[in-house]
Amino acid sequence: MTTPAASGPGTPALTLPEELILLTLDPGSGKPLCAAAALAYGAAGAALAELELQGRIREERGRVQVVNPLDPA
Repeated sequence: MTTPAASGPGTPALTLPEELILLTLDPGSGKPLCAAAALAYGAAGAALAELELQGRIREERGRVQVVNPLDPA
């Protein structure tokens, strides 16, 4: 599930991983405000959450299952 961008019409929506990464960056320096490992785990979790919100994956018995794969380009 992407969220509407705050910049206005014509601006692409941001995904959860993109929003997370933007929230972890220092506005002045552009450097991450957290450890790289924490950001990597957070981005991975956000990517899984995005896929689940889109109905592409589900969790069953502790495992991730693909339920609606993208068509190959």
